[in-house]
Amino acid sequence: MDNCIYLGGLSEELTYNSQEHLIPAGLGGRLKLPKGFVSDQANEKFSKYELFGLRKSLLTGNRMRHGPGKRGNQNIKKEKAPVIRMLKENRDNGENLLGYIFAGEAYVLPQIRYSFNYLSGKIDVKYVCDNFNIENLESYQLDFRRKIMDFLFNEIKSYNHIDNDIDKNISTVNIGLHKGKWYLATNISNFDMDKFSNEVIEYTINQTFSLKMTAVEEVIQEAAKIEFKYSHPIDITSESFGFIFVKTAFNALAYLVGQEIASSNIFDELRNDIINCRNLIKYIQPSEMHGRVFSEHIQEMPQNAHCVYLVSKDNMVYSYVSFYNEWHAHMVLSDRYNGEDFVEGFVCDWKAKKEYRCK
Repeated sequence: MDNCIYLGGLSEELTYNSQEHLIPAGLGGRLKLPKGFVSDQANEKFSKYELFGLRKSLLTGNRMRHGPGKRGNQNIKKEKAPVIRMLKENRDNGENLLGYIFAGEAYVLPQIRYSFNYLSGKIDVKYVCDNFNIENLESYQLDFRRKIMDFLFNEIKSYNHIDNDIDKNISTVNIGLHKGKWYLATNISNFDMDKFSNEVIEYTINQTFSLKMTAVEEVIQEAAKIEFKYSHPIDITSESFGFIFVKTAFNALAYLVGQEIASSNIFDELRNDIINCRNLIKYIQPSEMHGRVFSEHIQEMPQNAHCVYLVSKDNMVYSYVSFYNEWHAHMVLSDRYNGEDFVEGFVCDWKAKKEYRCK
């Protein structure tokens, strides 16, 4: 039945071409609510809040450490658009390199790193490769050099600029390539791309652009082993963090208890706050309620799994949502419930790609 649990009062204006995930796909959720539960218009409103919550809230660190990637992807080969950043090698004299994090692992882009000493006029050039199974390393290096030079010679240079707040005592430029897109990071203030290109082209023409094979092989072998440090900004003031918890609880209510109950007017205030991503902190209660309401129902969880539980008791509808078994929220969804009591649970073992109901 087409009746949006969030915007049901506007039923004549709503469409139902898409489906809402019970647990966000960006956290590995696969199961979707049946068509007709959540409208396209509600989904569209949710997208920006959910995206912000996954990328710039306290949940972001868990996703970067554990995974999954975009839309629940767990295969690095299918990660089409990772967040490229500067990574700092966690070792003495380590390089600062362009790369990205996927499920807690650091991946380095094939790149050239230029460091400048303006007093001596010296340019140091270092080539770094991300492929550890290259049959012909020298050919690969020459091909990448050709691509770099084509990029620098091009009058219209299309690239994504990456902030470099890691290099402090030396002027550097990193140019990397990932899936046909160029990325450039520099700590040089008032950076002039055309001037830089001319300097590098002149340097390359006048110098023998080569690295000792042993040096390149050493970089490649170590790049697969070393750890990296990185920073990522989060916004602890945003409602998006609480939004993901509260919306997940309400989605689960509709799926586990029923669309009709979720559409009841006892949840009007809750649904309006979710739609507008506001006042969500008022639904989250102290964790002391866990022992009183949930402790006897929670099953042992797979590592880093997500879960949501719903319990009705004394006209109250409670929910417990846990992400990664590390972030937990206890909520009161309503204090005006007068139907039959229920205890329902749902587990998302996203690593094993398994989702199931439990009580």
